[in-house]
Amino acid sequence: NDIVDEAIKGEYELRKKYEESLFGIIFNNLEQANPVRRITLSNQFRMHPVIGNFISKTYYNGIISSDLVKIESKQHGLQLPWAKGKVAVFCDVPRSCGSEYRGGKSKERRAEAERIVKLLDDLQKDPAFDHLNVGIITFYSKQVELICEVASGRGYTELDGNGSYVIKPQYQMTPDGREKLRIGSVDSFQGKEFDIVILSTVRSNNFKRIDENNLKVFGFLTLGNRLNVAFSRAQKLVITVGDRNMFSDEFAETYVKGLYEFNKLTEGEYGNRIQ
Repeated sequence: NDIVDEAIKGEYELRKKYEESLFGIIFNNLEQANPVRRITLSNQFRMHPVIGNFISKTYYNGIISSDLVKIESKQHGLQLPWAKGKVAVFCDVPRSCGSEYRGGKSKERRAEAERIVKLLDDLQKDPAFDHLNVGIITFYSKQVELICEVASGRGYTELDGNGSYVIKPQYQMTPDGREKLRIGSVDSFQGKEFDIVILSTVRSNNFKRIDENNLKVFGFLTLGNRLNVAFSRAQKLVITVGDRNMFSDEFAETYVKGLYEFNKLTEGEYGNRIQ
């Protein structure tokens, strides 16, 4: 459908310009104004080294080091069988569970929303979670709404007087005064940090995997800087929820490198794959 293709392309171009305005223009203007002041940081202290090294390798050509991170301060302490000692988890929701759905100009996937809320239920059962906070990130406004709707059925969210979903009071703050739970688009997480990040990828389709279809197949996931923002919000654990087959071939390596590399990371010592 040419109209849908053009709509997707238009959305992508708009977001690309927005991304460039955030990351490129300011950066370049700063360099022109004072080249000496533009510095690329060579060490990170915010994330578990496994997450830090994954992001450095995928997005910064390996130049950012995590060698100075105190690992004990970045351990989540969860004892859940699938999470214990792990830093990168891929929760596979295959297309047989239900594919993506286009609602208006955005995308949603109910099977992922339901699985994410089950993950929240799981985390609640672990005593270590009392002191941890979690950010649930997606690239699609419809998916934000759907996750909030499903979460309301489990008591995590409720409708306010304006008909918008908000986090229920008991899930708003950790004992040390940090934001306990946030559900939102990647843009609403700019500058935020969470112990655990759950990323809802949404895309699950059988479009032909040819170069000219990359936007139709992956949409906003092709924006590397936005994926980088999503992954790098996590300090201790990243859980990617989605159709893992979408991100495991050379086509994925070309157009959504971050998700391809994360999928590989979950094969290793600090990774896990669950359904």
